Amino acid sequence: MPTDIPGPAYRIVTPRLVIRCWNPPDAPLMKTAVEANVDHLLPWLPFARNEPEELQVKIERIRHWRSRFDSDTDYVFGIFNLQETRVFRRNRVAQKGRRPGIRDRLLDRP
Repeated sequence: MPTDIPGPAYRIVTPRLVIRCWNPPDAPLMKTAVEANVDHLLPWLPFARNEPEELQVKIERIRHWRSRFDSDTDYVFGIFNLQETRVFRRNRVAQKGRRPGIRDRLLDRP
């Protein structure tokens, strides 16, 4: 059985969406999306109770996600429109060495 399985792609482009790892410049898009949908997020995502958060908090969270992505430890993707001017959602694929569960899909904390 092969042991050198490459990590996930950094960027996937479809006819309608871009799915990719987050970058710090995406923080304003994330902030806008979360603040516009906070009422819908509250029952499902504990981080929504902290809204509105400062932009710097979002930047630090994204830096954390990106460092874990780059180190092949954890894979948190953003789903964007094709022009990458709007974010639709955040999704964690899996944490290396750990079986993903409902907690991985619900928590948005570093």
